[in-house]
Amino acid sequence: MKHSAHVGNYMLVKRAMDIIGATSALVLLLPVMIVIAIAIKITDGCPVVYCQRRLGRFREPFTIYKFRTMHRGADSKGQGTQPNDPRVIAAGRVLRHTHLDNLPQLINVLQGKMSILGPQAHSLAMCRTIDELVPDASRRYRYTPGVTGPAQVAECLDHTTEGVQKNFDLDVKYTPTFLGDLSLMIRTVLVVLQGKGE
Repeated sequence: MKHSAHVGNYMLVKRAMDIIGATSALVLLLPVMIVIAIAIKITDGCPVVYCQRRLGRFREPFTIYKFRTMHRGADSKGQGTQPNDPRVIAAGRVLRHTHLDNLPQLINVLQGKMSILGPQAHSLAMCRTIDELVPDASRRYRYTPGVTGPAQVAECLDHTTEGVQKNFDLDVKYTPTFLGDLSLMIRTVLVVLQGKGE
């Protein structure tokens, strides 16, 4: 009971930090986001923002926002990207390498659909795959999904059976605590600075 109460109290603090952090980041990074939008429009036209339905806390569907990194309609079949994927536009390669394509998710954070830190928010198709491969997959929906999280910093983003299982194992172990989130944020910064991931 004490552990549950501690997590519940921290969730309130975490939500306040999410609002402050997302608002501050949007204000400070607005010029960067404008430049990114212009670059996407010049290289591949509109829309500059990609929207996709994903599952959030308690499996509630929501629309996630990201800067578009692939040619229009390139992801219509829901296929995961591969190294040097020809569907990725020139500006998109830079955005994926720097993770700047995730900046619009700060809007999702302000909406309360996402947190800055938490389990990864998967597409509906990927959630169905997880349900088929992993027993009691509903455990990973206990907490609000994050812009970054355990699976992302571990670079466990592949869609193989082994990758899905490892992704699940990392996310399901996530419990919101101050020290845990601080460690996760530090690891996220290191991943971004080292240019790891897509």
